[in-house]
Amino acid sequence: MNPLDRQRQLELVREANRAPSVHNVQPGRWRFLPDGHVLLFEDLGRHLAVADPAGRDGRVSLGAEFEGLRIALSRHGLGLRDPDYAPPAAPETSPLRLVARSAVVAGDRTDALAPCVPLRHTYRGRFAPVDDAAVETVRALFEAYRDVIVISRPSEIGEIAEVHDHCTYQFVERAEYHAELYRWMRFSRRDPAWHRDGLTADCLGMSELERALAGALFHPRAFRVLRALRLARRLVAEAPQTRSAHAIAIFHRQRDEDAFAIGRRFYRLWLEVCRAGLSLCPMSAVADSPEGSAWVRQRWGVPEHSAIVNVLRIGKAPAGALRASPRLPAEELLV
Repeated sequence: MNPLDRQRQLELVREANRAPSVHNVQPGRWRFLPDGHVLLFEDLGRHLAVADPAGRDGRVSLGAEFEGLRIALSRHGLGLRDPDYAPPAAPETSPLRLVARSAVVAGDRTDALAPCVPLRHTYRGRFAPVDDAAVETVRALFEAYRDVIVISRPSEIGEIAEVHDHCTYQFVERAEYHAELYRWMRFSRRDPAWHRDGLTADCLGMSELERALAGALFHPRAFRVLRALRLARRLVAEAPQTRSAHAIAIFHRQRDEDAFAIGRRFYRLWLEVCRAGLSLCPMSAVADSPEGSAWVRQRWGVPEHSAIVNVLRIGKAPAGALRASPRLPAEELLV
């Protein structure tokens, strides 16, 4: 396979990096070798030591980015060989850790989901009013999937809304978790990282007043005071947004499946939702919480051999409501 020139490499990694990543940390870094091989690294400086100590969420993110590169290559009649995973390494002294090796190969057609890549955004606000057609769209989309359970009864969505808020607060009330999350929050356009990474106020669906208040009240010192006054829970509550969902999808996979492969599947699942004209928002706190995931498993009969990867609220975003999340310059993604 002829080597790709640098301009094409930049184009490819820019699109690959549109894949979702935990807290929008964008951990993937790429190296294209002259013989057609491709190396994917993890930028260890973007590892979430508190929220993701074992690196599983980061590995899901890297798998999604790998799938993003495969989709991007398909636009050019090329493909990407299934990855060879790098073996676990000793504690790293380098800022990069090799994750996977692959190779560019000949392809035949553009991936059917490629047009959805620039359209995919997380929507964290209230969805447009529920209609039967949208609910049926969700059901039809996942009908053949064994790894997705769809919930559409308003009363059951309401149950999940309450559990999600409970689980979210269990995490953010931990000072070390909250401090790490705060470092990735972008409440002001004056933040030097506003256009680079993290969770911006625009993408969080905040008004000008909400972002000003959140920027002050979510600061760790202020949040400690609110927690002591029993007011902090309200600041992170999302029950109204969750109740507005047309449906909730419980995404589960085999317990022994590699998180990298799960990330590839997760990205394609999200793009399929996008192709159906819908948006989603992960409610990761439910899946990450032992209490929350146990409740979901018992309540909706998730098989014991499956791990709950994520719980997703799905619906139609109001017209003009979607916002693109920031991304690092493509030049920083090539190493």
